[in-house]
Amino acid sequence: NTAKIIRHMSYLVENDPTRRFVFGVTIEDVGMQLWYCDRSGYVTSERFNYIAVCILFFVHAFVSLACAKGHHLGFDASMTRISISEEKREDSIEIEVRERVFCTTRFLYNRYAHHVCGRGTRV
Repeated sequence: NTAKIIRHMSYLVENDPTRRFVFGVTIEDVGMQLWYCDRSGYVTSERFNYIAVCILFFVHAFVSLACAKGHHLGFDASMTRISISEEKREDSIEIEVRERVFCTTRFLYNRYAHHVCGRGTRV
């Protein structure tokens, strides 16, 4: 299960250039574990009993995730995905840098971005 979670979280970060990080939660019986993944690596909490700690923490964690804005969930607010067409299967991205807006025309190379760990995984 751990490998599946890590693979899925890294898939989300790798395939969405507007994504900076991903949160995850696993629950098994009364054990809960929190996950965080960004372009540099993974962090996970120790498994803890969410009922013994406080049921309010459990509720607060899920309500916070459900009510969070996009930038709190790891999306880059300075980047906007623009859908070009259904057939092309490649979107354009608008990037705002110091109040100037740039628009990508296409990705130069988008394969195997997952082999690079770090901030410079896209061209």
